[in-house]
Amino acid sequence: MTMRLEDATRPELLMVLRALLQERDELQRQLFELEDAHDRLAREHASVEREHAAVSQAHVAARLLHRSLDRAQVLTAILEISINLIGSEQVALFERDDDPQRLNLVAAFGVDEAAYAAVSVAHGSIGEAARTGAIQLATSDEADAGGGKPAVCVPLCVGPWVAGVLVLFRLLPHKSGFEHVDYALFDVLSEQAGVALVATREQG
Repeated sequence: MTMRLEDATRPELLMVLRALLQERDELQRQLFELEDAHDRLAREHASVEREHAAVSQAHVAARLLHRSLDRAQVLTAILEISINLIGSEQVALFERDDDPQRLNLVAAFGVDEAAYAAVSVAHGSIGEAARTGAIQLATSDEADAGGGKPAVCVPLCVGPWVAGVLVLFRLLPHKSGFEHVDYALFDVLSEQAGVALVATREQG
């Protein structure tokens, strides 16, 4: 028989109230668990999407680098990757010649070519990338300061030897910083662009 609230005693009403409160708490707990699960799935989905984008862009970059042995096309491919895939508006590509202490500018976009015609490997982040074969990233303070400082210097390697250095000075206005996909592209450039450059020399 169903109890009518108007006929219930005070203890019975308290018992009903406690049951309702317990039910409410359980529903809230289940809701929090569902929200946590949703947030976790959303983060996992975003991570998978980022990884997929990075792999896709890396494949595009590799195809661009190796579609031709023509030197002009390889240089253009490196600039295209820097401008269109990474999103830089100031790019300089340096290559080592017979003097191991010097890097010569061989392609550029949006920079003063006369000012960067040749650089020494003994100084600065460009030289550090050439000497160590390690990607040199500007700190957030250096990036904010601008003033012609490189945002990133990517060594273009052939095994342990650095054939050149790709320098990105400034990103496009809509881009506030480097993303996961950009680091994947840096790796592709570091590992494959140097090989493509050297291949054009041998072809010539």
